[in-house]
Amino acid sequence: MDSEPFSLPRAQLIDYFGEARVSEKHLADGRHVFRITEVPLPSGCSPAVTPVLLVYANPQGAPEVLVKSEIRLAGGKVPRNMTPLTVDGEPWSSFSANCQWNPGESVGLYTLRRLWRFRQPD
Repeated sequence: MDSEPFSLPRAQLIDYFGEARVSEKHLADGRHVFRITEVPLPSGCSPAVTPVLLVYANPQGAPEVLVKSEIRLAGGKVPRNMTPLTVDGEPWSSFSANCQWNPGESVGLYTLRRLWRFRQPD
């Protein structure tokens, strides 16, 4: 599979985060990933930005949104429901968020809405 089916999410991510921050790779297992080097977290979180990995099993579905950094919420708490996993040999963390995928929405906005989960005190 080439990356052409991913031209729309690529363009949307570049619009939101800038071309210098977005890279992509097709993995041997068939998944396609976009790496964003710096995405802002909600105010009060530590760190203030985190690398994000979007993992697509197919171009029409919702991407899995993963974070690289160990995130602390405002007040210093560690978020609940963080699950460590490895993608392409690198450690990442998945997290739960009450955020529905809307195929008509920009994947950049969807990524930010997923990260808004960290503004909640847990």
